[in-house]
Amino acid sequence: MRGSRFERAAAARTRRSPSPLRSFAVAVPLLIAVSGSAHAVNPVVFSIFGDVPYSTSELVDLQGNVSNHNLYSPSAFLVHLGDIQSGTEACQEVRYQQVADTLKTSEVPVFIVPGDNEWVDCANPAQGWAWWQTYLLGLEQGFCGIWPVEAQVARPENFSFLRDGVLFLGLNYVAGTPSSVVQADADWVNAQFAAHGAAARAAVLLAQKEPGGALFDAVVANGRAFGKPVLYAHGDGHAWLVDSSFFGEPNMLRVQVDRGTLAHPPVEVTVSVDGQFLFDRNPWPPGTPQIVRPICSDQPSLSIDDLFAAEGQDAVFTLSLAGATGSAVSVGYATQDGTALAGQDYVAKSGTLSFSGATTQQQIRVPVSQDAIPEPGEAFVVNLSNASGAAIGRGQGTAVILDDDSGPTSTTGPVLREAVTGGSENSSVVTTAGPLGGQSGDLYLAAVASKSYVGVSSVSGLGLTWTPVRQQCAGRSQTGVALFRAQGSPIAGGTVSANLSGVPGAAVISVARYSGASSSGGIGSVRSVNTNGVSGACAGGSDGAGYAFDLTTSAANSLVFVAAAMRNRDHLPGAGFSEVAETFAGTSGSAAGESLAERLLGAAATVNVNGSFSATVDWAVVAAEVLSGGAPSILSVTSSAGGSVTLNPPGGSYAPGSSVTLSAVPAAGFVFSGWSGALTGSANPATLVMDANKSVTATFASAPGFTVTVQPTTGGSVTLNPPGGVYASGTSVSVTATPSAGFAFAGWGGALSGTANPATLLVNANQTISASFVAQFQLSVSTTGTGSLSLSPAGGLYAPGTLVTLTAVPGAGASFLGWGGSLAGTQNPASLLMDANKSVSASFTTVYTLSVASSAKGSVVLDPAGGVYAAGTLVTLRAVPIAGYEFKSWSGDLSGTLNPATLVMDRSKSVTPSFRRLRR
Repeated sequence: MRGSRFERAAAARTRRSPSPLRSFAVAVPLLIAVSGSAHAVNPVVFSIFGDVPYSTSELVDLQGNVSNHNLYSPSAFLVHLGDIQSGTEACQEVRYQQVADTLKTSEVPVFIVPGDNEWVDCANPAQGWAWWQTYLLGLEQGFCGIWPVEAQVARPENFSFLRDGVLFLGLNYVAGTPSSVVQADADWVNAQFAAHGAAARAAVLLAQKEPGGALFDAVVANGRAFGKPVLYAHGDGHAWLVDSSFFGEPNMLRVQVDRGTLAHPPVEVTVSVDGQFLFDRNPWPPGTPQIVRPICSDQPSLSIDDLFAAEGQDAVFTLSLAGATGSAVSVGYATQDGTALAGQDYVAKSGTLSFSGATTQQQIRVPVSQDAIPEPGEAFVVNLSNASGAAIGRGQGTAVILDDDSGPTSTTGPVLREAVTGGSENSSVVTTAGPLGGQSGDLYLAAVASKSYVGVSSVSGLGLTWTPVRQQCAGRSQTGVALFRAQGSPIAGGTVSANLSGVPGAAVISVARYSGASSSGGIGSVRSVNTNGVSGACAGGSDGAGYAFDLTTSAANSLVFVAAAMRNRDHLPGAGFSEVAETFAGTSGSAAGESLAERLLGAAATVNVNGSFSATVDWAVVAAEVLSGGAPSILSVTSSAGGSVTLNPPGGSYAPGSSVTLSAVPAAGFVFSGWSGALTGSANPATLVMDANKSVTATFASAPGFTVTVQPTTGGSVTLNPPGGVYASGTSVSVTATPSAGFAFAGWGGALSGTANPATLLVNANQTISASFVAQFQLSVSTTGTGSLSLSPAGGLYAPGTLVTLTAVPGAGASFLGWGGSLAGTQNPASLLMDANKSVSASFTTVYTLSVASSAKGSVVLDPAGGVYAAGTLVTLRAVPIAGYEFKSWSGDLSGTLNPATLVMDRSKSVTPSFRRLRR
C-alpha cells in the first residue's frame, strides 16, 4: 500500500476503471507512518446514502442500490441516513415495512438512523415513531456476522461500535428534534468519546441532519479534545457537500450526501491507515468486477480490534464474541513483534481467554514501555489461535505505539489544508465536486488536465484572481496539465472552475489550499516536462512509464508541488514525495487523470522530481516551488502541578499566522483554573494566533471530589477501579460485578444500566450504583455402568427457568437402562427444567450377543428379537422347520429337544438348531 496522504480504494479490492466522480478531502495531517510495517492497521471501508425512497416508484431505486452494493461493493456495512419518504407523503405503515424488507436483502449489515419525514413530520408523530421502532430499530441485529453494537438505554436508536480502531456513532438528529432527544444525543456523544476515545484512531458520526444546539456543542468539544480525525456524515440537503470549516477545528470534517436514487449510489467511504477520509461517489462504474464475499456462518465468531496506545500506557485490545449461544468459548492469544519489539517497546503476553454465559467481550492488556527517545510510530500484533466453541473471524489485532518524546522543530513551511477535485466529460468547463474553504492569505493551486489536450483559458472561484503558472502538453498531445495560482482574501468558500479553450472528451481539476506560503506571490522556481524533455514539444514524443528531472529551489523551507497528467494510469510519486490527490474523469482509454504530490525541503537545494505510472502513457508534469512565509514562531508551554497541556497542531513550532488550539488537561483530583502569559481567562480549549514567539502557562487547582456509592447487593459484590469511592469530576471508573457461588450477574441499576461487565462510569456528580444477581441452581449428575452423560447448555450451574437437555451416551458393549433421581423413564435425550437444585443418574448395563447358526432346513425366531441383549435377559428360541422337515434338537449353549426353549443371557452365547426329514 502506498504511503501517500490518501489511501487508494483499490487497496481493498480488485482495481477498476478510474471514476469520474471520485472526490477527496484532507481531514488532518498524517498521524503516523506505519506503511512499512507488515502488521499495519487496516483501512475501514463502508457505504452511506439516504433520503430515499421519496415515492412508491423509488422503492425500485432503493432495491437497485442495495442489489448493486451486494454485487460490487467491498464495504463492511451500509448506512441509511434517514428519510424513507418525502415530506409530502402521508406516513403509512406499509412504507416502513417495505423499506425494512428491502434493506434486509443486503449481504452486509445495514444500520439506519431516523429521518424527520417518517417521524416528527408525520400527522401523528407518535404513530410514525412506533412504526419506525417496529420495523427499523435494531435493523443491523438481523444480519449474519453482526459484531457487538452498543445502544443507548435512553434512546436505543442511538448506537455505537468500534471497528478496526474507528469509533462509529449513530444519532437521532433531524429537523425538529425534541430538546430532550437532542440532549440525549449530546449525552451519548460525551459518553462514547469518554469510553472509547483513547482506543480510537478516528471517529465517524452518522445522522440525518447536520448538528445544532447541545449536540453541536458536544460534537465540537469532544472532537477538539479527541484531536484525531472526525467525520460527521449526514443527508437532508440532497446535494454533495464537503465542509472542512463547519466545526472550526482542523481535524473535523462535515460531509452531506446526495439523495440516494439510482443516479447517486451509496458513497463508498474509506478511513485510511493514517486517518484520512476518502470518498468514492461512483463506486461501481461500468466494468467493475463483482465482489466475492466469504460465506457468512451463524456459528459464534471471535474478532479482535486494532488500537493506538501511547508510551507508558497499556494497549488494551477488545476481543468480541458475535453470535454467542451461551455455550462455553475459549481462545488462545499471543503477542508478536512488528516494528515494535517485545522487551524493548512492550511486554510480551500470551494465554487463554474464556467466554461463558452472557459474556461477549474480554480484554487483553499489554503494557507498553516508556522511553525518552524520539522515534517513529511502531507496531506489534496480537494473534488469536486454537479457538474452541467458535470460529475466528478476525484473528489479528494491531497496536500502534505513538511516540510522546518529539520536541519542537525549527523547520517549517507551507502546510496543506485541503485538496478538492472534480471532473467533466464533453464540456469546455470543469469544476470541483465540492467547495474549498475561504481563508485569507492562503495560497490556492489549481491543476487542470484533459484528454485529449486543450489549453486552459482561465480559472475562477472564491472571488480571487487566478494567475497562470505554467501549461505543459504531453509529447503526443493526448493529455496536458495547466497550473494556476491565487492568493488574497476570498469572498467566501466555494467551488473553483476552469474554462477550457476547447471541448475535450474528459477533463479533471484538482485544487490544493496551503497555509504558511509567502504572501508575495507564493511561487518560486517552476519547470515542466513531457516525454520530449523540459518544456517539451506537443508532437513527436513516445509513451513512457515514469519521469525524472531536477528543480532547484531558491529559499529555505520551500515546498515542491508536482502536478502530473497521466490519462487513465495510476501515479506513484518518487522517494520523498507524498501524494496529495489523484482523480479521474471519463472511462478506459478516454479517461483524463491527474495526480498532485508534494515534498517539503528544509534548505534551498536541487531536488530530483520523479515518479512512475502503472503502465506506459503519454504524460505531462509541472513542478513548482511554493515559498515559505518566513521563520517559524515558537510556542513555549508550562503548567502548574495537577495537569498538562496538549497542542493542536502539535509540535510547538508554527508557520507565522498559524492558529494553535491549546487544551488544558487536568490530572485526577484537579481542575483547570486559568491561562496566563500570551493567553488569559479560563476558556478551555483556547486558540492562539502565532504571529510571534509566545509563551503560555496553564494553572490547575485541587478539584472537589464526587462520591460513588455502591448499594449493598445480595449474591455478589462490586469493585471500583480506581478504588476509593471519591473521584475528581471527569474520572472514568471501571465497575466490576463479581457473583458469589451459586449466583450469576443480571444487570446494573442506579447510575449504570445494561449488563456490560466490567462497565465504565463517568463521574460528574455524586452517584449511586447497584448490581443485581440471580440465584443459580446446581444440577448434579452421576452414572452407573459403562457410559457418560452430557448436558446442554453445559456447566451444571443454571439460572432459574433454564431448560437443560441431558443425553446418556453408552460406552462400548453397553446400553442405556434408564434415568434416576429427578428424571425417570428411558427417553433419551431428556429435558429437565431447573427450578431447584437437582440430581440425575443414568444407568447403563453390559450387553451380550446371541448367535444362531443358519440352516437350509429351517430357521429360529428370537423373542425378544435382535440378537443383542442386556445382562440377565431371558430369550425364547423357537425352531421353525421348512416343509418336509421337523425339528430334531439344540446344540451349543442350548441342548435338548424342547421347542420353544429359553436361554438366560449371562454371557455371549451361540446356538445351533438341527432338523430332519419327515418319515412318510
